Amino acid sequence: MYISYQKRIFSFIIDIVLGKAILIGALFLLSPLIDSLYLAQLLSYTIFTIWTIFNFPFLQSSHWQASIGQKLLRIKVLDVCGNTLSFWRACYRGSLLLFCPWGAFMYFFSPQKQCLYDFLCDCIVVKNGENVPSIHRPLRQIKYSITIIAALVFFALPLILWGRLTFLN
Repeated sequence: MYISYQKRIFSFIIDIVLGKAILIGALFLLSPLIDSLYLAQLLSYTIFTIWTIFNFPFLQSSHWQASIGQKLLRIKVLDVCGNTLSFWRACYRGSLLLFCPWGAFMYFFSPQKQCLYDFLCDCIVVKNGENVPSIHRPLRQIKYSITIIAALVFFALPLILWGRLTFLN
């Protein structure tokens, strides 16, 4: 019913390796046109960003309901009602994954095997072809509180520490 942590990690590794292979191939093909290191870095960032946007939010909100790595391992990402994610919900999930990678450890403590970004987005990761189990949906206020606390920790705290360090010099 729920996907093992190893399978989720392996699907993510497949997606990253595919992205890097596309990036290296594109840079190899475009190398005669690149004359500076700055342009190469900008181009590699742009290509990998486009790949990430295409692979995760776009494909997870499509009829595939999975990225390429997840599709290969027969995994799909759904909302808790069993429907396909909207594009914006998939973007929100991807953003939380990017900015709160430590939220993946919640998987081990959740009875539904949800990571923090799945919990906050009302998503569930299941095997392809299986019915979605019913999930009790907690209060939205709790989710908003967790999101605000995570944002404060990751954005405000470093700014405060940086401000204190600059006053010491």
